[in-house]
Amino acid sequence: MGPPHVLLRMGSVVTVLVVTLLFSPLAAAQTQGTATIGAPAPGDVLRGVVQVQGTTDAEGFASADLAFAYESDDTNTWFLIGEIDRPISNAELGTWDTSVITDGDYVLRLRVSSLAGTQFETKVTVQVRNYTAPVLAVPPATPTEALVMGVPTPMVVVASPTSAPVTPVAPTLLPTNPAAISADAVYAGFGRGALLVTALVLMVGIAILRRRG
Repeated sequence: MGPPHVLLRMGSVVTVLVVTLLFSPLAAAQTQGTATIGAPAPGDVLRGVVQVQGTTDAEGFASADLAFAYESDDTNTWFLIGEIDRPISNAELGTWDTSVITDGDYVLRLRVSSLAGTQFETKVTVQVRNYTAPVLAVPPATPTEALVMGVPTPMVVVASPTSAPVTPVAPTLLPTNPAAISADAVYAGFGRGALLVTALVLMVGIAILRRRG
């Protein structure tokens, strides 16, 4: 047997080893947990009051909280929706009134804390659209085969240097107008009129001479 102080030190070392072996599995068990959000799903469009469902199942559960943040906010600022004081398995975690915030893209977070000081969290990105239309995701473009279009070959038409003779067109004569009067007929009319006037003048002169005689 060694000195008493040596035995005392050996006993202390053994005690520490026994305590470590006994409590290590318990500590490891306390760090196991689950934090999941079942609804809403990623990308969902939310309006009004929304029921958030999920699981806070963790051994050695201490507390949990539900919060949201702006997706475009890099300051890590979270707004508390509600605190959870008991383990929940696939049930309602709380309600989120989205009508009191502006429309936009948000991140919903569930965080679970254990008695051992370990934290588990999960996040879901959603759209809040109470007053505006939702933003639809554009599917990625699928590469397609290049469309081959046939281009017609241009055809050049060259005019022949020898042109066809042009036949002159004879003018069409108009028919004779039956009512037309020739120059000879006009002169003959004037002659007959002059003779008639001369005869009348002679007859009048003879008549006057006879009366005087």
